[in-house]
This record gives sequence, C-alpha cells and structure tokens, in this order.
Amino acid sequence: LIMVDKGGSLAVGVGSVLKNNSSLMEGGAVYNVGEMKLCGGTISGNDTQDGNDGGGGIFNENGGTLTIESGFVENNEAYAGAGVENEGHLIIKGGKIRNNTARSGGAGVHVWAEGGNTSFTMTGGSITGNVSTENNGGGLFSWQGSATISGGSISGNKAYGTGGIYVYGVVYV
Repeated sequence: LIMVDKGGSLAVGVGSVLKNNSSLMEGGAVYNVGEMKLCGGTISGNDTQDGNDGGGGIFNENGGTLTIESGFVENNEAYAGAGVENEGHLIIKGGKIRNNTARSGGAGVHVWAEGGNTSFTMTGGSITGNVSTENNGGGLFSWQGSATISGGSISGNKAYGTGGIYVYGVVYV
C-alpha cells in the first residue's frame, strides 16, 4: 500500500486506518526505509502473501526508523513479524501491538539483524495476544539486534515454543 523511501516520512495519526491490504513481499500495509510514526492510527487486517516474508502490518527496513507512540497494529498475518518486522530502528513508546498471527517467530514484533545496525527499544505500550504457530516468541523474537525494554508490557502471547520473548543476542530489561 505505502512505500516510505529514504529521505521520506509518514505519520499515521488519529482516525487514519490502513486496513485489509496485501503484499506479495514484505510490508502488507507499509514498507518503511525512511521515517515513520504511528501516532493514533490503526494498521489492521493486512498480510504478506509470500510464504517467507515478514511485516504483515509494517516492514521497517535496514536504515528505516519506526516510532510507535499510540494507536494499534492488530490482526495482521505474515510468515514472521505479522505486526512489525524490524530490520532498522524500532522505538515503542505507546500503542498496542495485538492479536497478530505468524507462522515463524515474532508474531507481534520480529527483530532481525542481518549485518545491519538494528535496534529495538520499548519504553511503553503493549505487545499482547499475538500467536506464532511454528516457532518461538509470540510477542517478541529478537535475532542478534540490540534490544532494550524499560517499560510497557509483553503479555498473553502464544507460540509453538517460547510464548512471550525469544532472544538470540543481547536484550536489556
């Protein structure tokens, strides 16, 4: 639906709804390589059709910055990171990432550092009710990136393995 390229910016505010979109690759609703803020809007019911791609709601590419201040990322589907697939910088200050479904890890948030400078910071908000059907980390799956959790809640998530948080690398709580 929306591609935010390097140097571009997008703010999804109160009353904005990105719903029922589908992508053949990453980013069912948004593919971000620039600056994106979710500040009151809703990203819901989106998916990726390729069996190996992530970011049913939002795909945050290496080099992109995604800040979630308020709003909802919910009911999205993807192979991994059904709510948010993060390979860039993700900051969660508020809002709700809930009820997303992924086959692989990180139905709520999937952090994947593949040779890039990837970070995840959570100071508020919630990641809840997400389900990973064939892997770990229903709420959060973090692979080699930097992850810091100093606030907010990750609860009520389910997975084939570890339901709440799966980490391969370093996480500061």
